[in-house]
Amino acid sequence: MGTVPRSSRSANFRFPFRLNLNEMPEDVSIQVMDNYFPETTVSREGEFLVCEIQEHLYTKYWEHKFSAYAFAEAMERAVRRLAHEGHPFSDPSRDDEDVHLFVRWNLNIPRTIEPESVVESIKSAFDLVWQRADAILENSDSVLILGKDSGPALDRLKRIEFEIGRHKHCCILGIPLGDLRFCLSQSLNPKWTTSF
Repeated sequence: MGTVPRSSRSANFRFPFRLNLNEMPEDVSIQVMDNYFPETTVSREGEFLVCEIQEHLYTKYWEHKFSAYAFAEAMERAVRRLAHEGHPFSDPSRDDEDVHLFVRWNLNIPRTIEPESVVESIKSAFDLVWQRADAILENSDSVLILGKDSGPALDRLKRIEFEIGRHKHCCILGIPLGDLRFCLSQSLNPKWTTSF
């Protein structure tokens, strides 16, 4: 069970409505920071407002079923997938700075949009990415093989790597389950296959 996205919690943020976003100069950016609202920098590029959304995951206080590192990677993948599906997202990036992880992406919206809609668009974009990242991890169809790096355990991992390496679409980490079953069923050593 994942955590609730920050923007889904009670956010009372209101955009500074006295700003005319339609006439905002291109060399100006507005940083938006508020409790339970995604950290965002709004700027203008041509006919679009570019809202750079940033999520800061602090591993020391991270409370989720999956690690903060895995979730940050899933958020980056979620942005790519959603952009491919037609959502106005671009430029996903991730910075890992020790215990601080930052995931950033752009939301591109028409500059003629009302300020209230900008706020709702940012919240919706954040929630959509968060929920997709959570779904990516919850419904993962890959496995991770772990083992000791010495003695018989290392020999076993090397046999697994060799067997899987015979198939170009597999790798030792993150093997899709169907491929793993195929690789193991094709093994020349039935004892190894069944003991796995």
